[in-house]
Amino acid sequence: RYLDLNGEWRFAWSPKAGEAPAGFEEPGFDDSQWGRMPVPGNWELNGHGFPIYTNVIYTFATDPPNIKYRGNDKDYNPTGTYRRDFEVPTSWREQGLDVFLHIGAVCCTCHAWLNGHELGF
Repeated sequence: RYLDLNGEWRFAWSPKAGEAPAGFEEPGFDDSQWGRMPVPGNWELNGHGFPIYTNVIYTFATDPPNIKYRGNDKDYNPTGTYRRDFEVPTSWREQGLDVFLHIGAVCCTCHAWLNGHELGF
């Protein structure tokens, strides 16, 4: 059994992790002013931040093994916050089936919550 969660998700982009919306993981959080992001998708190709590709100038100084970000803000750490509503099919619940969240691809890190409960990192 498989429930496809691809599609349009509510999305908030922050230039620093510490500026991500506080409390977003709670079910009653108001995300009505957030934008939308296709999943799968890429922030930079959807208007957030700037593209970082190896076929253009590096965003960090090439001084191996030291890596330093070339941007103006040393604390730049872009963070995307996603939200999506979905329901587990009734038949799955009636059968007492275990449900697993499979995240196919994430660049860098991912924290996942469900109804305010942290699922993992």
